Amino acid sequence: MSGPSASGSGVPSAFTSADVSALAKPVHFSAGSIKDLIANALGIPEHLIDRKKGGDIRVAYAKYLALVDALDNLSTMSASRTWKHNNTHDDVIEVFMSKSAYFKSHSKTFPLLDHYPAMREWLENKADAPADSEVWGNEKKHTFEALKKILNYHKKLSAGKGKGKGKGKGKGKGKEKEVDMDESSSPPIPVKKTTNRKSKGKEVKKASSSKGHHGHN
Repeated sequence: MSGPSASGSGVPSAFTSADVSALAKPVHFSAGSIKDLIANALGIPEHLIDRKKGGDIRVAYAKYLALVDALDNLSTMSASRTWKHNNTHDDVIEVFMSKSAYFKSHSKTFPLLDHYPAMREWLENKADAPADSEVWGNEKKHTFEALKKILNYHKKLSAGKGKGKGKGKGKGKGKEKEVDMDESSSPPIPVKKTTNRKSKGKEVKKASSSKGHHGHN
């Protein structure tokens, strides 16, 4: 009397190993859709198109890098006419993550890594990457919110160093950089103060010119 196999997989014996692997592989996009074509044409790894694995900040960064590469590769393939399908940037984004997640977190956070290379090394999980406590400090949870807070802090430090080096011509640019910061950073320089200084300067000029006229009389 034949019974279920010892493995207890429940897969009928009529199925081949190829059929079993096909059943085990999750379907992320409908066959023939633009996202399916992009994923297959670029050979994107399974873990980078799995939406369920986007919670880990390192995986999220890997997805972001793969997205940037995908856009470059498709552009090159389109130019050489090896990619003949019509797609938008949104189509490529949705291969890796939702558009809302990209525009809310990925696109606003990861570009700030230029201000903190050590954190980039940690995210890339290199062998000689710094320890968690070295780059994350007291932040116990490795979330986008915590990462953005740290990167904005280092952005502010970079802006402060640049402002100290370039006095005079770079003074205005330094102020613009300070204004273009996250809401959690220090508030921008009030416009009223700048206006008052200019008006005071004009009043001084008027006073000095009027004194000159009195002198001629």
